[in-house]
Amino acid sequence: MLKKSTLHILILSFFLLPTNPILAKSFSKIKKEFYREYRSSDYAKRMAAVEKLAKTKKLAALKILVNVVLRRENDQYVFEETARMLKDFDSPKCRAWLGKQIYRHPKKSIRMTLAAFAREWDGKEIAHGLVAAIQDSDWRVRSEAIYSIRKKHRVKEAIPALIKRLGKEKGRLLGEVVEALKDLTGTNKGTNKQAWLNWWENNKHDFQPQNPNQHSPQEQVRLSTVLRRKGGFYGTIYSNNVVFIIDISGSMQAGTEAGTRIQVAKNQLKSVIDQLPAKAYFNVIAYNTKLFPWKKKSVPANPSNKSKVKKWIDQLQADQLTATFDALEFVFKYDKKADTIYLLSDGQPTWGRITGQEMIKSEIRKLNRYRKIIIHTIALMAGQNPGEDEQAAITFMRELAKDNRGTFKLVK
Repeated sequence: MLKKSTLHILILSFFLLPTNPILAKSFSKIKKEFYREYRSSDYAKRMAAVEKLAKTKKLAALKILVNVVLRRENDQYVFEETARMLKDFDSPKCRAWLGKQIYRHPKKSIRMTLAAFAREWDGKEIAHGLVAAIQDSDWRVRSEAIYSIRKKHRVKEAIPALIKRLGKEKGRLLGEVVEALKDLTGTNKGTNKQAWLNWWENNKHDFQPQNPNQHSPQEQVRLSTVLRRKGGFYGTIYSNNVVFIIDISGSMQAGTEAGTRIQVAKNQLKSVIDQLPAKAYFNVIAYNTKLFPWKKKSVPANPSNKSKVKKWIDQLQADQLTATFDALEFVFKYDKKADTIYLLSDGQPTWGRITGQEMIKSEIRKLNRYRKIIIHTIALMAGQNPGEDEQAAITFMRELAKDNRGTFKLVK
């Protein structure tokens, strides 16, 4: 007859075995429940199913979340929360698998999603995956990988990978590579690949990436200052597929030291269009209660189109309310070339299909899930407009830019 102590050891060993059929059956049951509950049309039930599966922290559960939920989920809240939950799979085996999927997964939509949410995860495996993804065949994956490296995984190994893209990238992606190199190194060699290679050869042994806070852009600028700068409100535009959205609601009649807001905005817009290279494509959308697109989709930035659009801009008048969502949605619906949007406004949304700020931001993130359009915002708050909620407008514009990887500029 076995002693009690021996029996206890045998029982305990049985439950600690990795192939324990009871534990295996438990996960099998959770998996079956997940597939049953995830079929629900109720997003809350799907979210509950995801949470239950994620709590197991098993590699098999991680694979289901990536290959099923991130691939099929239509609700933006469930999609985003699922991607964020992946950070909890912190075992070496799970983190190694996840890092590899950033650049190895057969679905480019999954690769770009993982590269995007990697800035919320930790681990050298994730950083390795992002560096490898800089060479991805899809520009959107490369773009997200570069951005996540800048924001979170600032590793030395990224520098030669970024330099390798010089001479291969064009337009917006070339700008992202250059800005990432400037940000990580604290130096500026522009687009000159050989200059960067020489610099790296001389500095690679002792190199450590710069602290991101040392080179953060200035958010608020005075109107008189920005008007004297090259590029004005818009700065350097790398994109060759850009759409300018300008608010012409009634509040844009407010006066500033340089004229009314609408006059200042129109002058700045005409100036930046003049600077676009002939190889670029562009469009302009004005909006108040209604939309006034110059064209339905982008056209070449040739002298003829520049001349025509400037005459069109001159006749714009400020009046009525602010249908911001409708203007943004128009680009996603009709302009398949656009990869960058500049939104200039002086107020929060007050009209249109969606006016709630949180709903607008969520819907734009959904529309932009795979488009990966960068949205820069310019809040023109110079002058006084009695009754406007300036802080609410600033918060909305700042968060809209942040959600879509753009820069926010407050002009006072």
